Amino acid sequence: MKNFNFFYGGHMKKYLTLLIILFLSSNLINAQWYNQSSGVYENLYETFFIDQNTGWIVGANGRILKTTNSGVSWIPKSSGTNYALTFIKFFDSNNGIIAGDGGVIKKSTDGGNSWYDVSSGVYIRIQEGFFVNTNVGWLVGNFGLVLKTTDGGSSWQSSFTGPFNNYWVYFLDVNIGWVCGEMGEVRKTTDGGNSWELKAQIGQITLWGMHFVNENVGWFVGEYGTIGKTTNGGETWFGQFSSTVVNLRSVFFSNTEFGWVVGKDETRLRTSNGGITWILEHTGDDYEYLNIYFFDNSKGWIIGTPGYLSGNQSVILFTDNGGLPVELKTFNYEFQNGDIILNWSTATEINNWGFEIERRSLEDDWRTIAFVNGKGTSTELQEYSYTDDLFGVQPGLYFYRLKQIDYSGSYEYSEELEINVPLKDFSLFQNYPNPFNPITKIKYSIPESGHVSLIVTDILGKEVSKLVDEIIEPGYYETEFNGEKLSSGLYFYTLSSEKNSTTRKMLLMK
Repeated sequence: MKNFNFFYGGHMKKYLTLLIILFLSSNLINAQWYNQSSGVYENLYETFFIDQNTGWIVGANGRILKTTNSGVSWIPKSSGTNYALTFIKFFDSNNGIIAGDGGVIKKSTDGGNSWYDVSSGVYIRIQEGFFVNTNVGWLVGNFGLVLKTTDGGSSWQSSFTGPFNNYWVYFLDVNIGWVCGEMGEVRKTTDGGNSWELKAQIGQITLWGMHFVNENVGWFVGEYGTIGKTTNGGETWFGQFSSTVVNLRSVFFSNTEFGWVVGKDETRLRTSNGGITWILEHTGDDYEYLNIYFFDNSKGWIIGTPGYLSGNQSVILFTDNGGLPVELKTFNYEFQNGDIILNWSTATEINNWGFEIERRSLEDDWRTIAFVNGKGTSTELQEYSYTDDLFGVQPGLYFYRLKQIDYSGSYEYSEELEINVPLKDFSLFQNYPNPFNPITKIKYSIPESGHVSLIVTDILGKEVSKLVDEIIEPGYYETEFNGEKLSSGLYFYTLSSEKNSTTRKMLLMK
């Protein structure tokens, strides 16, 4: 593994709390994306728009679709080939280029109504391409293929980065660019593609997509929930926690903070802090999203496969939400039953995505603890609330703030609330999961030091397990109960101290 510190998306115990937040947030903002009818039933690989209305999609079996109304309707166009098309680029409303399987390259001078062949000199699959201007561009593909043109795609010169397939290419200018692909390889060129230096290699992981926002900051995505980021122009890369282990196929960032990732199982991730936190916005089991593309900070499209289970048409999703900051009117808090309830209101909202709630202590940095969906656009007073149950939070001084995010990725922070957090009362929480088989977790809080016991009994009152029986200090605790040797049924667990006792039920189902 070279120049890359990586961890897999779903196997780090320290992120369990984050995962719970992510899954609870998964349905908050689905309404941003709307289905568009593709009218076809094959994989759609890439889309490109020259303005907010006019765009094209290419896919399997030589498929080309064109729209002149932002995708309200998509019209099939003939490409003159049955090979899969994986790349499309238009330089203006008339002149464009497509490429794909079998080394196919074609150009159009009439807006994609007709296409003529251009010799690539190869017969292997072209996977992706990138142009920095109307003349200079690159295509990459299987077996390390790199093709370069300096005349707008009329002629091509070939070279190879190595034996492994290249799946994505991205250039900042005529000199600096990157490719990624099989065996987790990331290569960089500083001479326009004449030579390529290996910058990262993460083993048996295919990297499917890449995006840079400037000469230093970029991301790649790939198999097993892989997300990598660089902040030094691709010299070194570090892994980001994606919260998923599915294949991630495409990534897009509108700036250094706000980005999207899409992939298998209808997976749609988004971040508003450069990937420090990835929110699992949507997941399913029917489509695979293969490409995400934004024309600007407002209009974007996601395309992919037909429905595996439903037999539906090839998926096209569309969003048209851009925005401005929200006018925050109030932001305050109250204590209730040992919890902190944050309350805030807005006077007006324009394209408000929502609010990330952040908390820090005197010793620690800010971290996101939740997300609350915004109301989009509104001229009426809107009121919000979030309850922080404080479990695991030690007594002391804490600070809270809101990060308001609009649909374009712009954001603003609220003023900070300063709150002195006391220890919660003697409490026994509901086990999780419940029902369980055979392991569950039990949490409890103790306000003062002393002898504490936690006992599990069956429905007849017979003790089956003593989980805790000792003197402990004030704080929050968690213990694990294993019912592997017990029969299915209803059980009780009782927390007792010198002054208090409380009991809850749990259900073992085998």
